[in-house]
Amino acid sequence: MKCHICQEINDEDALFCKRCGNSLTDEKPNTFKPNEKEKPKKVIKKETKKEVKVIKQKPKKEKKKEKKNKNNKEKVIIERRSSFGTRLLIFLMFIIIGALSLVLGAVGYYEYENYYNIVVPDLSNMTYNEAEVALAQKDLRISKKEKITEDENEVNRVIKQNKKAGSKARKNTIITVTIGVEDNSVIVDDYTGLDMNSAILKLDNAGIKYIIKYEVNEDYDYKVVINQSIKPGKKISKDKEITLIVNKYQEIESESIESSIESEEKEA
Repeated sequence: MKCHICQEINDEDALFCKRCGNSLTDEKPNTFKPNEKEKPKKVIKKETKKEVKVIKQKPKKEKKKEKKNKNNKEKVIIERRSSFGTRLLIFLMFIIIGALSLVLGAVGYYEYENYYNIVVPDLSNMTYNEAEVALAQKDLRISKKEKITEDENEVNRVIKQNKKAGSKARKNTIITVTIGVEDNSVIVDDYTGLDMNSAILKLDNAGIKYIIKYEVNEDYDYKVVINQSIKPGKKISKDKEITLIVNKYQEIESESIESSIESEEKEA
């Protein structure tokens, strides 16, 4: 019988190998060495570990999926609730705004009917005094503006009013009327160098008021205008006064001559 380990040929009825002492009765050779673990056991352990791991991992994934599904469902429910809430809030806001607008409209109409209940009369082509009386009868007040006009029919007449005729106003409301007036402005001429009488004649023809003042100036002749209070070319109203400065130097000289003659006559 051949030994499976050392390949020694033994007797057929031998129980152990004469060389290595291995048992010849075992079908498979004993290849185990001392201090050496069985390989199949390791494989079995690894396989069992893997199986255990797989068995443990499957429930975790399923739990995570279930949690995700639950979270998604909760999110959908929350989103539906929030969208419904926002729609409800918007609807309520529209109702509140509509109610407020109705209330404000009613209050405004009440104030308009109770306070703005005076009909403004038509004041066109009236004099200022006539317009004042017409407004006083309606418990309204008046203020005046003037506007220069070239139309003679508009002079001293109402040509405009700030509130239209037929509109409503409160009691004691001030109605501003525009009265047409003539253009009484005039352009100032240059009167310097003219004698006093000629300057006065020009001022009278222009309708300008004037004041005469005298000054001594040797450069000008007697009773000649040497200066004026308003510059030439300026546009003024006829109601404004202009002052003319007239030279009186010769007048003073003649008076001194006359006084000297009188004194000489007295002495004689």
